[in-house]
Amino acid sequence: MLVRGAAVFLIILLSAGQAVAQSPDDLLSLPARGFWNLHLDQENVVECNNGSSDPLVFQLELISNGGDSLGAWQYSLPGFGTIHVILNDLLPNTPAYGSYVLSDSGGPTQNALRCLTAFYRKSAPGAAKVIEYGFVLPVRNDSTGVTAGVANSMNPDPSAPATWNYLSIANTGSNPFTAVVHVYEEDGTARPERNFTISNLQSGQRFDYPLAHPYGKTINLYRIVPSNLTAPYQAFLSRYSQRVGGDYRFAFALR
Repeated sequence: MLVRGAAVFLIILLSAGQAVAQSPDDLLSLPARGFWNLHLDQENVVECNNGSSDPLVFQLELISNGGDSLGAWQYSLPGFGTIHVILNDLLPNTPAYGSYVLSDSGGPTQNALRCLTAFYRKSAPGAAKVIEYGFVLPVRNDSTGVTAGVANSMNPDPSAPATWNYLSIANTGSNPFTAVVHVYEEDGTARPERNFTISNLQSGQRFDYPLAHPYGKTINLYRIVPSNLTAPYQAFLSRYSQRVGGDYRFAFALR
């Protein structure tokens, strides 16, 4: 099932040429939070499927990066059914980013619903490819405690600019979230001058922080250390790599 634009979505999906196999790790404890980003003229498509033979009903509520509700919609899924929702149709046509909350509205939704967000950037008219890049970000359950990842701003083309790296952090709990992001060199050397504090992130808020590329082409490990190690949150890193001409070579997200 596709909510709007079946032909357009089919063309984009076939052009991306990618498929994602979902595992038991993708089984969600509702409410669960996914993410959207309209910057770079990206098309955002939420794909959800029902892993149960019974029908289910769920709600999708869009949230701004500041934590404000932008509206809620209810969707039904037959047993083993799939739905695609184009978020661009539900959001203002302005560069912005935020999240969405999936909640149970009926049926055996718990442990049956699996969802992801697919991001696509279309190529300029006349380009050889229909899209410049496409990638997916599965909806996952919250994290707690210390988490870590790698930021890499190297570009395969030495003459092209550094690859953009943005660390997205969202407060999925009910209390303000505070953490320190520690940054290290590739060899493990601490770079405390690059550390930064996430202070008093309110419930539902999401903010994106640049990593690695402000310092040129480099590779860094980062650690997110919350002040409250039991506080729930979500974090992921997005990379966007440009060519010399300004179009994009690739983009993807890492958890």
